[in-house]
Amino acid sequence: MSDGSDHSPLDDFLGTAPRRRRRHMVSIAVLVVVAIAALALAQRFLTGQQGPYYFAPVTRADLTPLISEHGTINGEGELVVRARVAGPVTTLTVQPGDTVRFGQELARIDPSEAMLSRDADAATLTAADAELRAARVLAAQARAQLARFETVWKKSRGQVPSANEMATARAAAASADAQVNAAAAREKAARLRAKGSHDATAGASIRAPFAGIVATIATAGGRRVTPGTPLFTLARTGSRLTMAVPLAGELAASLKPGSAATVRLDDAPDTPLTASLTGIAPGPAGPKATFALADPEHRARAGMKATLEIELPVRRNALLVPNAALAFEPYATADRTRARIHLLGDDGAPARVYVTTGASDGKSTEIFASGVQPGAQVIIGWRDPPPAR
Repeated sequence: MSDGSDHSPLDDFLGTAPRRRRRHMVSIAVLVVVAIAALALAQRFLTGQQGPYYFAPVTRADLTPLISEHGTINGEGELVVRARVAGPVTTLTVQPGDTVRFGQELARIDPSEAMLSRDADAATLTAADAELRAARVLAAQARAQLARFETVWKKSRGQVPSANEMATARAAAASADAQVNAAAAREKAARLRAKGSHDATAGASIRAPFAGIVATIATAGGRRVTPGTPLFTLARTGSRLTMAVPLAGELAASLKPGSAATVRLDDAPDTPLTASLTGIAPGPAGPKATFALADPEHRARAGMKATLEIELPVRRNALLVPNAALAFEPYATADRTRARIHLLGDDGAPARVYVTTGASDGKSTEIFASGVQPGAQVIIGWRDPPPAR
């Protein structure tokens, strides 16, 4: 019997047939939703995205360790240009990387303070010169008095002046000569100060001591400087370019002169330059390695920021985890003094494992840990992070 015969006109009037049809449609919709959910769960399981975490397998492979240090390119024969006068910088005419010629003005310092000092030193010199002239007059008078006494004393065959008068005259002449010497020393010092003040006034204009490139600028317009304050670092045109980077002691021991490195300029990281190790020198914070750049196209210059990458000998058959695994921490208050990773347990919960880290290539890191096998799933981040507390 067809669906049309399952109900009477009374059923149509009471609305019972449409209710049965609606129940049938609801059942179909529920089945569709369940199917979609099942497919989504299957997809998440097959793609490894179940649970609130992202994870990746622990692997065993060869690793080429990479040391990466960011720094500044230097030029051999660099010179730090310093302020010679005190005062605010009123003019700054160059920028890092500018090529300058010998004698070109780089900056100007307000000379007002230097001029006040120059005027004061000039006044001191004038006073010292007057004091010296007065001392010389007194000394001449004392010597003349002593000469007259000695003439009379000889003619009187030692009768007059008296012995006391002669001793007093000789002492006065000697004291006057000493005063002249002291006044002369003060006058010389005042003259040197006055000359220095005059030269310093001229030093308000900071000029390039040689033709070269402005590697760095250590000041700014309006900043007050004092004598000796570093203002610029200049590198001679055509000088060899180098980069110096710190090295841990065990890494320094693995490098030999001529070891190669890659230099990536901040302005052009995708077109790297090559560099070679020229030497390792001790320093207060540890050894520093200096690399000379090969730059036939002259793309680099002193003062540029760059990253130097050094490849170390290959680590064979190393147990590796992504670097993100070492940074992941599901517990906000956990102590991070020891390196650890978190493996995905059978129950989906993270299992903490303390490890010892080895070399890294910037993406993966070698680890040493008992019980960690290749293929284990290590958590590398949150897919659904918990709400912040």
